[in-house]
Amino acid sequence: MKTGVLLCTCSGSADVRYKDVKGIEGAEVVELLDKACSEFGLEALKRDIERNDLDSVVVGCVYGKERFLEAVSEAGVNPEMVGFFNARDLCLSQNGRMGVEACKRAVSGEIEKLKSLPDPKNMAVNIGSKAVVVGGDEKSDLLAGNLDRYIDVVQVVPIETEVNELHLNRDFPVYRGDLLEVEGRVGDLNLVFEKNDFIDVDRCNGCGRCRVECDLGAITDGYRVMDICDDCGDCVDVCPVGAIEIGRSEKRVFSSDQALVSGELGFDESEFPSGVLVYGEDVFAAASDVIERSGGYRKDVWLDVDRELCSSVGPGGSEGCSYCVDLCPEDAVWIDGEGVNFDRALCSGCGACSSICPVSVPSHCVSNEPLFKLVDSVLYEEGGWLRKDPLRKHVLLFGSPDFFSDLAKKVVEVEIPPYIPVVVDPNSISAAAAVYSACRADAVVMAGGVTPAIDMAQAVVEAAGIGRISVLSGGMDLGWLQWFYGDVEAGNRLDIEPPSDYENRAALTGVLEKAGCSRDLVVEGEYSFGDISISDQCTLCNACANACSTGALEKIDNEIVFRHERCTACGLCVSVCPEECLKLEHKIDFGLLGEDVSVISSEMVCCEKCGREFISMEAYRKVVSSLEGESGGDRARLVKYCEDCRPLFALRDMSGD
Repeated sequence: MKTGVLLCTCSGSADVRYKDVKGIEGAEVVELLDKACSEFGLEALKRDIERNDLDSVVVGCVYGKERFLEAVSEAGVNPEMVGFFNARDLCLSQNGRMGVEACKRAVSGEIEKLKSLPDPKNMAVNIGSKAVVVGGDEKSDLLAGNLDRYIDVVQVVPIETEVNELHLNRDFPVYRGDLLEVEGRVGDLNLVFEKNDFIDVDRCNGCGRCRVECDLGAITDGYRVMDICDDCGDCVDVCPVGAIEIGRSEKRVFSSDQALVSGELGFDESEFPSGVLVYGEDVFAAASDVIERSGGYRKDVWLDVDRELCSSVGPGGSEGCSYCVDLCPEDAVWIDGEGVNFDRALCSGCGACSSICPVSVPSHCVSNEPLFKLVDSVLYEEGGWLRKDPLRKHVLLFGSPDFFSDLAKKVVEVEIPPYIPVVVDPNSISAAAAVYSACRADAVVMAGGVTPAIDMAQAVVEAAGIGRISVLSGGMDLGWLQWFYGDVEAGNRLDIEPPSDYENRAALTGVLEKAGCSRDLVVEGEYSFGDISISDQCTLCNACANACSTGALEKIDNEIVFRHERCTACGLCVSVCPEECLKLEHKIDFGLLGEDVSVISSEMVCCEKCGREFISMEAYRKVVSSLEGESGGDRARLVKYCEDCRPLFALRDMSGD
């Protein structure tokens, strides 16, 4: 793939010369202009694409993206193959030669990302055109009315709401009820409402006869039945449309594809499954979101899923690993009796599930292999006899596009040290990729919250002394970035190669092996590693090994073998053991990595007829003990024969021979 790079000094605001940036790793051609977004700059970009037959472009400017995309498209480059990086604000305008070097490395990373991008995938998402609006205030009325122009709408107002002429004369159904719960998922929702004594607003024609007939005045002008009602039924008798129900309390369920719930009702969106939106003041934005999804649409596909090694559900529906479900912010992952499910229609591509899954059941499009190559691309060796590397320290700063956008606004006023920016959301970074980055760099900063994967990586590198990983959380802190860079010691880089296997667990253990970590280290904590011990009550029934989908437990002859590096601490083996003789301990024991450890063995009993080993001594004793007695003695004698020979002797006993 041929990649061109377009950098800009922004009318001289960045003090950089062409000779300083012409040698960017992986670039076919580099263009440095005073104003890249001008007509002259865009024409130069198109000429470079055509002259060098470029397949992709990295633009060192994030302003005016649409103009750049239009230009490259006219020159024959797929807009998907264009990367943007704020070279001016984050690097070129700061730190002199060190800033320029950081820029070159960051651009090399963008080139590597473009090279490793898979072919774009998208999918059709089919969602129906029904929506329920829950709320009776003016905003809810406005929202329901707007939606009714485009999709099928039902509005449900709370029981205490006073309905008005607008509600009574809607072109769509309006009901009363208090929302109890929402079941299902987007496209297949069931909204459950409490339906108490009330007037069916959808049937009511507003004639007012019920209010005239009621001696107690229990029916309000808003057609609500108050508590003073004595259930006489006079209003029911005079209602011409049968809209009044007295003395009934039941639930009403509405099926819908999507739902919108007023924030005035006190609900939080996290309480609901996917497809339910809690709206506030901006009802037009809420309406737009729902209309955009109604009837179907196309979206990017971020994940490939291979369930073969998944340990979410074991034999008999026993519950195991749920890391991906616990982390997904979009409610796009769930577990049923068959195993784990990923709703790629809801997936936002954050990568949290793929970063934490020990055996890479979900694989993000930017997963370990491209991340490892990206790290190598920005940490290439520079220098030699004639040139020293301008960067004394190689400190990687991982962050999302939004983070770097915010950082660019801040550094206009305050200069930060020459970090090497890596525009990758830390949520998508596995422990393996984080540890590898820490080994290859002098230090690593992850901008964002501490994910479980990063937490485990921090514990590993700290215990092994193979790098430094810190997390910048709680907002933008330029002072902390300056302090941390100054606190980093240069010369901590390890010259190691990527592992041969990029599955999360295999990649992590491969990195630790290549880093030469001491095998005496033990890291304790609630990480996705487990250590199994088995008591002598074990009968070698093999239930634990059968439940283990990752191969951490295996029955070989008369013993159970444990492989620590394959254990994900899912707990399925413990839950299925009929003897309750397994114990699981969360820890990473470096001494056990790569070892086959016999955790239990047993003497085997041989068949008295054919001599074949067929049952463990512990199992034999338990079976005989359970059968011995007044009625089981004869059957106990049969236990000493294997399953092939036993039927013959059982028939002999029955015939009396």
